[in-house]
Amino acid sequence: MRKNRKFSRHGFLIVALMIILTAASAVTAQQKPRTRSGESMIELGRGMSLLTADLMQIAAKSDLFLRFAEKINLTIEQQKKLEELYFNIQQYSVRREADLNVADAELRRLLAADRVDLAAVRVKVKEAEAIQTEATMKKIEAALQAIGTLTHEQHIQVMLLVRESLQPEQQSG
Repeated sequence: MRKNRKFSRHGFLIVALMIILTAASAVTAQQKPRTRSGESMIELGRGMSLLTADLMQIAAKSDLFLRFAEKINLTIEQQKKLEELYFNIQQYSVRREADLNVADAELRRLLAADRVDLAAVRVKVKEAEAIQTEATMKKIEAALQAIGTLTHEQHIQVMLLVRESLQPEQQSG
């Protein structure tokens, strides 16, 4: 049951990322994130709309960009930025997972009572959903920042390396 919940969260994340990124349009090349009227924008570069969805799936799940550091010729600055992003999202995820576990335990306690307080249950469910939503948005933001750290050429190299690594799996399966 725990694995299914974790899988469904990752599945939801991937679907949400695909929807969000498919709707996004590509903008000017290699600009840093900027803020417009309270809204944060992360610009990935012209021509990235086709690669971004695939890169999001990769970046959201792992430290793959760091593992490919030598093959994609990461600069020292890029490597430091990616390491910081990866560490921060891992640290954040552990905290949010703990918060979600507490909310789930509290919900089970509420549901185990002889008289179930539906208003309290509703509040607790909304709390758990808010934790999941916040965590999903942080992961999306971190993945976009990681992608934005790479050059267009590095994006293409990552995609080629991933496809190469998947080919043996596809041939054997």
